[in-house]
Amino acid sequence: MGIGPAPAIRLLLERTGLKLSDIDRFEINEAFGAQCLAVKHELGLDHAKLNVNGGAVAIGHPLGATGVRLTVTVARELRRSGLRYGLSSACIGGGQGIALLVENPEAPRAWFLNTGNCRTGSDHLSDGFCRLSRQHCGHQRQQPAGQHHYCSSPRRAAAGGRRDTRSPRDAMRRSSPARSTWRSR
Repeated sequence: MGIGPAPAIRLLLERTGLKLSDIDRFEINEAFGAQCLAVKHELGLDHAKLNVNGGAVAIGHPLGATGVRLTVTVARELRRSGLRYGLSSACIGGGQGIALLVENPEAPRAWFLNTGNCRTGSDHLSDGFCRLSRQHCGHQRQQPAGQHHYCSSPRRAAAGGRRDTRSPRDAMRRSSPARSTWRSR
């Protein structure tokens, strides 16, 4: 028990096509202090990217909600720091491990080398980022006039490139007269 996150992280990175250097923050649960250090040494992780908020020793170890605590901590850290990818991982009894990749959609896109797996045309954003291979390939797509650089819809571009701040439920309530009548009862 304890070293299980190392093979889980390797398998996750293999399936997503990312490298350890692509991950900006690691949140590895500390069932006990030496366990986290063993995973760090096994994978060769940068100490500055690992458990930057102190980990379970400092924050706490809610036994039934450890996965939620890890995921929320790494997601908040990515948003706070403006970074792209975070990884949370924990050991499971019996020598197993689990790993979860978190992506901050508001972070600037990373620029990758072209792998030649993409097509031209609508598969590309205006900055050359391919939606299929998720890499920067250099192909450009023409944007309609007035559309924001990173936006995929004119409505979002009109909002300055930001997502709609209304929840889907609020949007449905406002657009449907039947919903507003139902809500007023």
